[in-house]
Amino acid sequence: MTKTSLAQNENRERMAEHWSSDLSRKQLGFWPTPLESLDRLSSELNGPRIWIKRDDCSGLATGGNKTRKLEFLLADAIAKNAEVIITYGAVQSNHARQTAAACAKFGIDCHLLLTERVRNSTTNYRANGNILLDELLGANLTIVPLDELGKSREETIELLNKEGKIFYEIPPGGSSPIGAMGYAHAFQEITDQANFCVTDIVHASASAATQAGLIFGTELLEHNAKILGANVFHENPSSLKSRISDILEKMRELFPSKNRPLDQDSILVNHAYFGEGYGMPNKETFDAIRLFASLEGILLDPVYSGKAAACLIDQINIGSFDESSDVVFLHTGGQASLSAYQDDFKTN
Repeated sequence: MTKTSLAQNENRERMAEHWSSDLSRKQLGFWPTPLESLDRLSSELNGPRIWIKRDDCSGLATGGNKTRKLEFLLADAIAKNAEVIITYGAVQSNHARQTAAACAKFGIDCHLLLTERVRNSTTNYRANGNILLDELLGANLTIVPLDELGKSREETIELLNKEGKIFYEIPPGGSSPIGAMGYAHAFQEITDQANFCVTDIVHASASAATQAGLIFGTELLEHNAKILGANVFHENPSSLKSRISDILEKMRELFPSKNRPLDQDSILVNHAYFGEGYGMPNKETFDAIRLFASLEGILLDPVYSGKAAACLIDQINIGSFDESSDVVFLHTGGQASLSAYQDDFKTN
């Protein structure tokens, strides 16, 4: 066995210790999710070999990346005897939908405080997609303007306190050091599945825990893969980098691994595909969605994976990846929201 293999085995054991002793976990998804080659897309773009990690196939009410985070967060909530989960997101939040599904599975009341963050007032956006699924899953929905979220949160907590309910708050996107461990695990899963050397992982980055977890996974496994996050949420990309850095530092405190300073250069964020704002897809987004669908039969979403795919395609076209690279596109799910954007597809 090589020195590299020995080091990876030692780090896998360290990760396993965290999951078995330091962190509880509740099974919510179907693991491992598929890792597939995108041969037709690779040929079309004439670039590196492209692979896709299908976390859209994780289960839990159409799946998505939040399932991995919720396995740890729900376990923590249950350990603390929570009777109610409160969490937050935009009207078409994928995180909210997966949290509602997780709560339904374990018989926990779910309060979703959703904000009108996205400038979209169409009937489809307000009543279809994830909103329809939230209602089917039995969640309590409160939809408010963004500037009224604080007041709505206070009112919800006050009501639960009066009822004597034990509640547990999950941050937007499930993005906490505990939630992020789901993607340290995912990085190990990818490397275990791959019969090639993963050189790059490209994904949509918003609430930061997916990217923080992947970077933490590279640290634990002493792997050189570059993790590129396509910013889809932050108007100022430096705030995303700061958020990733903050979660990483807290993960290092909770799960000590290496006594070395955090390498800020390892936090790679690309802002070029942000468009007009969060939840506002542009022509490049829709072109990427159509290309993945027509060449590979894979559905992306207009908010996250569609913009990340636009990033991947453009970065290949401008030569940012070596032709001998093996690039993994992380599909974070979200296709449940496609019907909410039906009107936008007609005009793009």
